[in-house]
Amino acid sequence: MGVKDYISEFMANRLRWIAFKMNSGKTKKSSDTARLSRSHVIEVSESGLVSLMGGKWTSFRHMGEETVDTILKANPDKFEPLHEKTQTLNFNFIGSYSKVEALEGLILEPKLLFSQYQDHLVFTRDLPKDVAEHLIHTYGTSSLRVVELGEINQKNKSLGTNERIHPDYPFLKSEIAYASKNEMAIKPTDILCRRVPIAFLNKDVAQ
Repeated sequence: MGVKDYISEFMANRLRWIAFKMNSGKTKKSSDTARLSRSHVIEVSESGLVSLMGGKWTSFRHMGEETVDTILKANPDKFEPLHEKTQTLNFNFIGSYSKVEALEGLILEPKLLFSQYQDHLVFTRDLPKDVAEHLIHTYGTSSLRVVELGEINQKNKSLGTNERIHPDYPFLKSEIAYASKNEMAIKPTDILCRRVPIAFLNKDVAQ
């Protein structure tokens, strides 16, 4: 099966999902339709293609877990799992652990860990304290990735540096670049409402 065939099958699955939602909406109340649009469906085609459709960002780990389980169940002769059961709950969220913990297993108390990262941003990366606090609160240890991206953009004379978006708020331009590059942020509302929520704090500034 070629790449074009997989793409065609993917589009067919997508159309079936859309039709499924539309047909369900004809017989159910609007509230049920809204709930349905936030549910997810995992489908295995005759060719073995596993498709995950629908869902919502807040349950992405659960969706991923079910998808992996489906892939393993559908292909018992192609994979040899290291564990009998899923390990999702044994993995922390990105930003909740340090590089040392990931590589060497040294675990620090969260308050101490985030305090060290905040001090690093202030004293080593030369960021204002309010900006450092915001970054740690929002991204955890991943805040260092945001700052490093801003430094790279500064060096390359690109957009998305570690400058404030507005002098009254701690949000940085590098957060916009990070969201676009790593978090699939595309529309202005993705940035102004869901990443750097200036739109909720000051609509005039957002405009």
